[in-house]
Amino acid sequence: MNLPSILSTLREPGNLFFVTFMAVLALIDIVTYFRASPTKPHRNFKGEIVGLGILGTFWGIFVGLQDFDTAQIQSSIPTLL
Repeated sequence: MNLPSILSTLREPGNLFFVTFMAVLALIDIVTYFRASPTKPHRNFKGEIVGLGILGTFWGIFVGLQDFDTAQIQSSIPTLL
């Protein structure tokens, strides 16, 4: 896969929501790390980001296997990829 095809996949409405949500969580994590004080603790979202990444991976596998046909593997592989 090349960069334009990856970017076009990320711009799809369902994918765009999760990518944006994970980017916001990462930004909050980074900003609160550098601005942490005793009254404002660091908000750690690393576990949530990893969990959403794993969930997204399984969702992608599930969606990719919906049209996979074991009788015609050669024609099914491009859809899976």
